[in-house]
Order: sequence, then structure tokens, then C-alpha cells
Amino acid sequence: MKPSPKRSRYCCSRCGLPKKGHVCSFAGELPAPTPVLVAEPLVDAPTPDPVADYISALPDDVLGTIISLLPTDEAVRTQAISPRWIHLWLSSAPLNLDDSDIHPWVSGDNLVPVISGILHTPRQTLARRLSLNTLCRHSGDIDRYPIFDGWFQSPVLDRLEELSFSYVRVLGNAALEAGELMPPLPPSALRFSSLRVATFGLCHFPHNLLGMGIRFPNLIELTLSRITNHENTLHAMIAASPSLRSLFMDRNYFFRRVKIWSPSIVSIRVLIDQHNHVMDELNIIYAPSLEKLTLEKRGDGPRSIRVMFAPKLEILDCLHTDMMSTVHQGKTTFQAMVQNSQKLSFQDVKILYIVIQALKLNHVIGVLKCFPSLQQLHILSQMRHVPMKINDKPVYSTTVECIQNHLKQIKVTDYSGKISDVNFVKFFVLNARVLESVKLHMPFSFHNKWMSKQRKQMDFLNRASPNARIHFEGAVSW
Repeated sequence: MKPSPKRSRYCCSRCGLPKKGHVCSFAGELPAPTPVLVAEPLVDAPTPDPVADYISALPDDVLGTIISLLPTDEAVRTQAISPRWIHLWLSSAPLNLDDSDIHPWVSGDNLVPVISGILHTPRQTLARRLSLNTLCRHSGDIDRYPIFDGWFQSPVLDRLEELSFSYVRVLGNAALEAGELMPPLPPSALRFSSLRVATFGLCHFPHNLLGMGIRFPNLIELTLSRITNHENTLHAMIAASPSLRSLFMDRNYFFRRVKIWSPSIVSIRVLIDQHNHVMDELNIIYAPSLEKLTLEKRGDGPRSIRVMFAPKLEILDCLHTDMMSTVHQGKTTFQAMVQNSQKLSFQDVKILYIVIQALKLNHVIGVLKCFPSLQQLHILSQMRHVPMKINDKPVYSTTVECIQNHLKQIKVTDYSGKISDVNFVKFFVLNARVLESVKLHMPFSFHNKWMSKQRKQMDFLNRASPNARIHFEGAVSW
């Protein structure tokens, strides 16, 4: 039987023992009063800032690393925080000099002496990053080329890791006149064997780079933007960079027959616009580590792309309409190019991006025959640029390897919903056996009735893959 809870009231309230036969040892004692302390308020006492205190308590090398990650103007201003911070920018912070950070508050010719003062001030730490992109070579009658050359020879830059240099061109992106070259790049800008990231733009490299003995053993990212050298300069830069992983060729004027030979390169990106000379050929001769090839076109070229050895290439973002035009015997230019080459390796490409004027199924099938392991197909359709009538014979079945066994995702941008586009998607719905999703992006609004009609026209109920789904993307109108 459980005891009644009322029994607890027969215990001593002072010591907690039963009252029966108990004399409390605390009887007659009263608890000592709790003292109340009243502190006089401090007049004009500063409010402590624990965050600032914690930051200031960090070691100098840690604070220096933090300062080096700030924009140049803000890094200089840290000297005004407190006496604790005065010496850090010069003694503990690796220099991160970006002229675009200084340009808003120092303009015109005043920027040059500021940069000269920074680079020639004695420091206990060397520079980590240098970015010069806001200065012209000439200012009135002054030629700044000797000044730039002196900057690159500064001992502060002896262990430079990141370099970005570009002249400012007065005419912007305008096409070059006959025989015109960009201002010369000072040879001293190529002396940094410690570079990891390098960007050179709107300049002309010295001739015979290999003869200069340039070497970039640590370089992993290289960008050449609108330079006026021929492709030999690019080949020399690649040969001097045995650790190169990322290459960006940005609107260069005279790269005609580019050859890539690099055991380390992983990603190649090419941008061409209407102001550049045509790139005739892009040849991937030997790139065993290459995984992604991207071509962004705003003009002509390259007229041919040859991949001779790239067994790890998985993402190809470069096929355009002019490479898929019909040639003799019903082959596409790309397909004929593949068949005429001896060691093209597109066997492992899993993601393909193509840009075509219209969803012409015969051309796309001809290209897909070159990619037996393809899993994702991304198509940008430019239907608005071609006549409404499309001469494309219907195709009802195929034996293309990737369509039969590997293709899982299809995305079409600028899908029009017209019967030619419907038939294009219908072919994949009825033939792709492992298809999982088809994403159709429309540049217009649509409603549920329209979507239902599209699925019916595609014969979606008879799809080859039971897991296939169609997603319509755009401005839905309910």
C-alpha cells in the first residue's frame, strides 16, 4: 500500500527529518540575511565589444591572413582600428593588391604613384595576389610601359601566386585594324614561377617564349583574353605549365589552328565572337585528364573540332548548327569528321550540349551515333531564326547505342510546341528505353489543357521507359 502524500508535511521544514522525537539542531537559528550590493553607475563607461576583443586577441599571422583576403582599400584601413592593428598590414598580411579596389577613390594618373608606393614600400611579407586591369599604356605623352615593367620587378612580388594583367583599350571590343597589335606585355610579367592563377588580356606577348626559359610549375588556371599573338604563344604557355588544369581562351584574335597537348588539363573553355578572326581548328591531341570541353560562340568557328585522345572526356558543350549541316552521303559535318579520324575518343562522354536552329531529328541522330555512352542531352533550339517549314523526314525507330541503353535525361530550351517539335520529342519517348525525364522549357505561358494535348501528341502512354516523365517549364497560365 502506497503511503499517503500528506505524510510529507510531518517532516521538519528546516532539516527535513521526521518531527516525531526530533529536536531540530537549527532551532533558534535564523538564516543570515542576503546582502544587497548597490553599485554606483559608471559615468561614460564604454560598452565592451567582445567580438572585437576576440579578434584582436588572435595571433598576428592569423590576423594577417584575414587582412589579405580583404579588398585593398579596406585592408589599408585596418591600420585605423587600434594601435594593435597598425603594423599588421605591412608586417603580417600577404599583399593583395587590386587596382580596381583603389580606383573608386583614387582616379586618373594619381593611381600610378599610389600603386608604386605600395609595391616599393618595405614589407616583412610578400605579395600573394596582384591585379592590374584599369590602366592604359599611354596617358597623354607619358608611356607607362617602363612603369609597369618596374612594378613587375619589385621584390615584393617574388612569390606571387595570382596575377591578372590587362591594358584598358579605348575602343573597347572594336575589331582591330589591319596589322594592329595590342600593347606589349612587359617580359618581367612572366618571371613568376610561383604563379598558381594567371590572366593576361588585351596585350601582345613577347616572341619566342620558349627561348626565354619561362616556367610555371605550379600554374593550375590560365586565361588568355583578346591577345594578338598566334597560337604558338598558347602552345608555349601550355608547355611551360605541367600542372595546368583549367584553360580559358577568351576572344583571342589570331588563334587559327590550336593544338592541345597537356597530360594534366581537366577543363577547356573557348569563347569566340564576331570581332575575332575565325578559329579554323581546335585539336585535342593528347589530354588524358580532360573532362569538360566548352565552346561559347558569338561568331564563326571553330570550323572543326578534333578530339584525338581524351579518354576521360564526359562533358561536351560545344556543338552548334554550322557543325551539323548536311554534307554528302547524308552525313553531318561532325559525323564525317569523326569517321575520318583515327583515334577519336567520345566513348565516355556522358553529357552533351548542342545548339541547333531547329529540332531536326536526322541531324541529331547522326551526332548521337558518335556518343555511345551519352546519358544527358541538352538542346538549345533557335527555331525563331529559321523558316516555319522544316524538311525533315520522320524517323520511327533507331539502333543508336546511347538511345537504346544509356540516355536518361533530355532538356530542350525554347521548345515551341509545334508539330515538328512534338515529333522530335516523340521519337525519344518511344525509343529511349531508360529515359527518366524530359524537360521542355517554353518562352511563353501555357495551361493544363495545352500540356495534356502535347502529351497525347507525343504518344506518352506508349513510352518505351515506364519511368519516363515529361516536365513543362515556363510561365504557367491557369
